Amino acid sequence: SPDHAGKAGLSPRAYTDALGEGMARARAKTGIEGRMIVTGVRNAGVESIEQAARFAARCGHPLVTGFGVAGDERIGDLEDYVRAFEIAREAGLGITVHAGELMGWESVKAALDHIRPARIGHGVRAIENPDLVRRIADEGVVLECCPSSNIALKVFDSFAGHPFPALQAAGCKVTLNSDDPPYFRTSLKREYDIAAEHFSMNDKALAAVTRTAIDAAFVDRKTKAMLLGRLDAKSR
Repeated sequence: SPDHAGKAGLSPRAYTDALGEGMARARAKTGIEGRMIVTGVRNAGVESIEQAARFAARCGHPLVTGFGVAGDERIGDLEDYVRAFEIAREAGLGITVHAGELMGWESVKAALDHIRPARIGHGVRAIENPDLVRRIADEGVVLECCPSSNIALKVFDSFAGHPFPALQAAGCKVTLNSDDPPYFRTSLKREYDIAAEHFSMNDKALAAVTRTAIDAAFVDRKTKAMLLGRLDAKSR
């Protein structure tokens, strides 16, 4: 987030370049591919979010491939951010937005109606509206589900009550994500372990979730094909 850059005393460009350098080092060491999503924060206001979108559109960093809006869903209306998303979309960036976490299914519907994202951060409250679940499945919008985060923030009382399995059974494209690992004391591996234990997902089912994530990744076709090839090799 460019807002975080300012708080750290850095320009958005310097902040992005530093993150990119760290990601390149990590890739060389581990082989893990990473990309950046420039994020506007609701709490900072509409103009700040549009500034973030303009930065994302012009920065030209090869690892910046997406734009999103996060922060407290209860602040502002998604309609207010349409221009920011159009700036990013016109620049060819992938679009994601947080919805359906602290607010109900209505925020997910608003995201679909006004933002038209490829992915939705969380989106799990859609389970409260069967018609909306069907719409998500029909439109192929990917839900970035974060089970540990949802339990920690009391979106759901327990993993047993988490809608990940129900959303998947309804035909929605769902992925497993760590949200904010330091804050929630989790990791992507832990989220997969949780899915195995609490959602009764075996290795084949988890590999299918990973395939969905790769298909939805904001990367070029060559990188996507490489990642799918690595997944297939691991799944044999």
